[in-house]
Amino acid sequence: MAQSARQAMDRITFVHDVSFISLAKVDMLFYKQNAYIGVITGGDSKESHSVVDVDMHDCRFGKWYDQQSHNGYASVPAFGKIREPHAALHENMRDAMALAAKDWERSASNRHCILEKFRAAEAASDQVFTLLGEMVDQRHQAQGVELF
Repeated sequence: MAQSARQAMDRITFVHDVSFISLAKVDMLFYKQNAYIGVITGGDSKESHSVVDVDMHDCRFGKWYDQQSHNGYASVPAFGKIREPHAALHENMRDAMALAAKDWERSASNRHCILEKFRAAEAASDQVFTLLGEMVDQRHQAQGVELF
């Protein structure tokens, strides 16, 4: 009975972690969506400010990430790899917004630069998403949890 209860708790913890990571991904999608909307609506829009005014430490995921030094995630390899692509996501989105503040509608080279920044941000985002999944798997594997 005790073993069965332990397995149930392990599975509940895993599902909780997967749910949390899914919410983190949704937050990042929302952040990126605001950048795309911000380019179209201009630098003074609320969407634009939500991108430009938020760095990798001020977004919801960044705040959580920075507080994890004493948590089970900090000890898994994927956790340490997230910082770089997460920073690149924010940097590229901010750069795209700065370029969009210029005359992007009339400048083909400026549009090209904006697209390159968005591509780099999307690549960084893909890395973060992959690492988040690996982070959960590694955490639970390290704890010897038999999942499903």
